[in-house]
Amino acid sequence: MFKFDQEKYWQKYNEVEMERSAGLKFNMSFKEALDHFFRNEPGKRRMFLIKDLLDKEEKAGKIAKKITNILEVGLDFFKDKKILDVGTGSGGAAVFFSKAGADVIGIDTNEGFLKLARIRARENDLKLDFMAGDATNSGFKDNCFDFLFADQVIEHVKDVDGLFKEAHRILKPGGHLFMQFPNKWQIREVHCDGLFFVSFLPNALATFYLCLRKKRKWELVFLPWGVWHKWPSTIFRLLEKNGFSIIYKDYPPLIGDLEADAAQKYKNRKFMQNRFSAAIFKALYYLKELLKRSQSNVNVMALKR
Repeated sequence: MFKFDQEKYWQKYNEVEMERSAGLKFNMSFKEALDHFFRNEPGKRRMFLIKDLLDKEEKAGKIAKKITNILEVGLDFFKDKKILDVGTGSGGAAVFFSKAGADVIGIDTNEGFLKLARIRARENDLKLDFMAGDATNSGFKDNCFDFLFADQVIEHVKDVDGLFKEAHRILKPGGHLFMQFPNKWQIREVHCDGLFFVSFLPNALATFYLCLRKKRKWELVFLPWGVWHKWPSTIFRLLEKNGFSIIYKDYPPLIGDLEADAAQKYKNRKFMQNRFSAAIFKALYYLKELLKRSQSNVNVMALKR
């Protein structure tokens, strides 16, 4: 009943996105295009989505700084590199890396977002190649990219094993892959207005729950929700299996050293001397930290062997 039909899913998904992008004009400003694209979203969510896409270039800059710190190089590392921005969306990362001197191609399954990406590139006086395609079967030549960038993409790919096989094929020897994706333990699901515990559920049950909470139309209840959260350990294992060496990984343990952290941070506070007040404080501190840690992204950098 809930067998995933990828072709049917993306066909339906693109119907929605093309409806959103209907009426977009290439000479619009990027902000005008976003206003038009999200015109039917409720007010608060609309503001959130617009701000999120406006901030993508700045976010890419922060991630680029993290990458250069990992590799112990300067920003000129990206100059003349051939980069594939996987799941490019509205093109924020592609624009940033192009400004840094890279030769960038952006690929996405979402035709509507690709229209936004082209408007963004035009506004920045950049000639970028944005193409519709599936990153698990991209059609690029072997060994043609120096760097693959995938920000908030992995959770939208069901066949991660296939994605990593394709990434290994199209990367040059010694090429790098950087990914950032949500933690499967996230208590509030960022893809559906912060509903609690959605990522803990099997996909079919999550789909039903979203329909029940009016985050998804009932007519789509038998079309699985297009987010597949993975355990970080699964991602690491599949990378190694497909010929990558992990050179950096960063994600906070869900529980880790919570008690030690609390004791270290607040050891000199008077309320920690009383067992009752200390117990209440620790319980509240643990809840706050669990929520914070669960919402943290996982960052992974891998090298093609």
